[in-house]
Amino acid sequence: MEKQFLGKAVIGKKVAQDILDNRGVLLMKSGTVLTETKVNLLQKYNIVQVFVEE
Repeated sequence: MEKQFLGKAVIGKKVAQDILDNRGVLLMKSGTVLTETKVNLLQKYNIVQVFVEE
């Protein structure tokens, strides 16, 4: 598991930990494969980095 900045480099990788917004609401479950659409969604919630599986 490694922490990476959101962007094109993480597209196609699996999320290694659940992603929560600043209120604790689940945005994305662990194991979700990141797509361009999902990366854009996370960026709208001001998520800058995520843990992905290596």
